[in-house]
Amino acid sequence: MKTLLTIFLLLTFTSCGTITKKDEFFQIDSSPRGLKVLDEDGTSLGVTPFVSLSKQKSSSKYFIEGDKKSYRQSCSLDWQHSMIPSLLIMPIAIPVTPIISTLFIGTDYLTDNLFSCSDLLYISTKVELGSQNKEIKTIVLPVFEGQNYNIQKLIDKASDELDENYNIIPYSDSLKLFSKYGVTEERFWSLSNIKKQSLLKVIKDSNATNIIIMKINRNKDFEAQVIDLFTNKPTSKSITIESEKSHQSKSFTHLAQEYIYFIPNSITLGGLKTYAYFENESQASFSTSKKNPNNLHWLMSMWAFSSISSPYLFDTWDYDFRLSPQVSLPSFRAEFPDGYSVDVNTYNASYDLSLTGHTPLGSLSMSLGMGMGYFEGEDSLGRSIDDTTPLFHFNLSYVAFYNERVFFKFSLDQNHYLGDSEKINTYALDKSSTISYNIGYYFPELQNIFR
Repeated sequence: MKTLLTIFLLLTFTSCGTITKKDEFFQIDSSPRGLKVLDEDGTSLGVTPFVSLSKQKSSSKYFIEGDKKSYRQSCSLDWQHSMIPSLLIMPIAIPVTPIISTLFIGTDYLTDNLFSCSDLLYISTKVELGSQNKEIKTIVLPVFEGQNYNIQKLIDKASDELDENYNIIPYSDSLKLFSKYGVTEERFWSLSNIKKQSLLKVIKDSNATNIIIMKINRNKDFEAQVIDLFTNKPTSKSITIESEKSHQSKSFTHLAQEYIYFIPNSITLGGLKTYAYFENESQASFSTSKKNPNNLHWLMSMWAFSSISSPYLFDTWDYDFRLSPQVSLPSFRAEFPDGYSVDVNTYNASYDLSLTGHTPLGSLSMSLGMGMGYFEGEDSLGRSIDDTTPLFHFNLSYVAFYNERVFFKFSLDQNHYLGDSEKINTYALDKSSTISYNIGYYFPELQNIFR
């Protein structure tokens, strides 16, 4: 019964769009601009142009203050996040397939998660406007800094040549907004590469309608231009800013940094089961999977630190690879055939090459790496042990995000200890395998510390 309940919960978590689907935002623009937009209940949503949370219904109506005409956001069945995942469980859930699929699809319909809507609603009307706010709030797209340029100083120079109505958000504040939604890597720092939903969330938080983009030209000077975030058209001429020193173009090292992480970007807590494998000089071996009775070490073993790939930065079907650190603290009791036992606490750290595939049902990752392991403990005779040894790390994991920060992770980790570790009752620790199911928290901002 417990197994069936677990399978049902996993199917629900990965197949029901109500759980797996992310909030979607969309842009509302108009001609003329400066119109107050109302929803079907008469609630004011904002003044055009702005970004709003999509209701994701089959048909949503919007109104302009002073205009009786209604405007509809285009929506259709969401096959990627609702229909296909719900139908994919048919071969798995037989003979109750129709019931479960109908339950999932019905739940998605009732919770407004069965439909996916367009990311732009454009309204053209003849409504006359009063006075308009001419201030144009502008955010700054993160810039590849090369030799640590003072980007804010360059932006200030550009601002002097732009129309005075441009209110440019300070570069440090712009970086924080992009980092908040995980846009910390240089490969996403262009309007063509950044995920649309990530950009819409930045626009919503900043209330910006324009973005200033800075690039390096052939003469090693910066070129700045303002782009309308709702039409993707330039709203200013291209301005050249002479740099105070020669710019160093992207080297292999700089390009590699886009895929190299120096600190983990997530922490997980959950249940686990550790299997330890011992071997002696005669090649005799045995395994053990007892829980360490020391509550402190058992609690420590529930935590792990790793680098994960956020699906919010990628397409529904996509892939990513990176080099990143992983840290785990498995703990266990080893009981030997002769009745002798030892409580072992291990501290494993490795640097792994990871390949991640993103799907509508979550992300699948495989990683391989090298590192060091330290283990210590006490045996049943009261003697202490400790040793340090190089290790080879292998990991398979499944990750599904509940929202932009919180995720579920199912993981299989294996650490092979390569050195001549200290003997425990004539046996040496050969490897450990850990199966874990965790709740995790993603904090991409830490990447900017070493960027």
